[in-house]
Parts: sequence; structure tokens; C-alpha cells
Amino acid sequence: MRSRAAQRRARPMPGCVRTFFPLPFILAGLIAVWIASGDVIDGLRSADWPQVTGTVTESFVETHESDDSATYSVQVRYLYSVDGVEHTGDRVAFTRWNHNDLGAAEAVRKRYPVGASVVVFHSADRPQDAVLEPGLFAGALGMLAFGVVFALVGLVLFFRFRRTLPTGADDATDASSAPST
Repeated sequence: MRSRAAQRRARPMPGCVRTFFPLPFILAGLIAVWIASGDVIDGLRSADWPQVTGTVTESFVETHESDDSATYSVQVRYLYSVDGVEHTGDRVAFTRWNHNDLGAAEAVRKRYPVGASVVVFHSADRPQDAVLEPGLFAGALGMLAFGVVFALVGLVLFFRFRRTLPTGADDATDASSAPST
């Protein structure tokens, strides 16, 4: 006689679970791709943006703590003027990754001390879109790759599970052959 644990392992997942289990993977992957693709496109475009001089008005490292770890994001705010109109910016680069190391975040912050004169790159069409470090960064590419992999894993699981779902008359057979408890 088989143990209850062995019986549970032997039972296949119900069809609805097999159908819906991969969907969070697909959804999370597509959201990550959507977010990262904006950073990748903006990063590529910003390499050709015009530049002006600005002044750093605020610069600090923000700590984001969870139960067992912390990440750090660099917050830099700066003022700059385009065609006589003053703007405020807060984007250092086109990437959304936080630092796992406080030292790395502090190194970025130290490049932008309060009161420092900085080169600000801004969109010619939308001067309020600005960045201090133009171009494409590994963080944006990493998030894009993460999203693609996550979505692909979800799709593989979805089609693999769909292929193993019982159809029509097989449903009754599967239900009757399941071990009783």
C-alpha cells in the first residue's frame, strides 16, 4: 500500500491548475519587458540628446529594507534651463535597478554633490525629459533579459501543461482512475 505522500505525488495537477499556473510567469515577464523596453529605447535615444548645464539641488541614498536584505537607490535632483524655461530633473540614468551594495550607491551619489554643476542631457522634443548619464546601461538590458526569460519559461510551461491535459472522454477516465482517499 502506498503512503499518502506517494499518492499525492502520483496525482496529476488538476487541469485548471495546469492551465493557470504558468500565467503569472508570462504576465510578470511581459510587464518586465514592457518596463525595460522603455528604458532601453530612452537610453538609446538619449545618446544624441542636446545638453545644458544644471545644478544639483538634492543628493542622497535611499534605503529599501525587506525582512532579510536591503537595497539602495541614489536620489539626485537637479535644476536646468532650456530656452529660458526652468526644469527639475531626477533621473541619473535610464535603468531601474537598485544597488545591493551601499558603497556602490554612495559612489554614484558622490559624483553628484549638492551645489555641483552638472551636464544635463534633455530631449529636444520634451525638455522636461532629462538624464545625467545618457546611453544604454546594463541594468536596463538585464531587466529586459529577465523579462524575456520569465515570459518564455511561462510559455513553455503553458504549452507543456496544455499538451498533457485530458480531453473529452478522457476526463471521466482520469477522474475514475484517481486513487480514493
